Amino acid sequence: MPKINPSGTTIETRFPVPVGFVRMPTDSGTFGAYLRCLPLLPDGEPVLLYNGRKKNRQDVHCAVIDIDVGSRDLQQCADAVMRLRAEYLYAQRRFDNIHFNFSNGFRADYARWRKGER
Repeated sequence: MPKINPSGTTIETRFPVPVGFVRMPTDSGTFGAYLRCLPLLPDGEPVLLYNGRKKNRQDVHCAVIDIDVGSRDLQQCADAVMRLRAEYLYAQRRFDNIHFNFSNGFRADYARWRKGER
């Protein structure tokens, strides 16, 4: 079985399970199910930066998630995963579960931010 299914349009369909293994089931509505269904750009598409330029290293990725990263350099490393988690919780309307812990220990709650607190 190939490692990548070039015609797959989601994480789940692009990356088949290796022979001898099974994909663990996930319940509908879970973060795992959300990640598996993330839409991907067509196979071979480059990773682009916020400004539309190609990322220097194009040999270190095997797929590109089809999401808008905006026009400012705001997402790096863990920021991307934090965004995915927050977007999942937002889509589930679980606003009280969206929060981020800053490196100084401050907990930034989305629910409080929505009310205007900063």
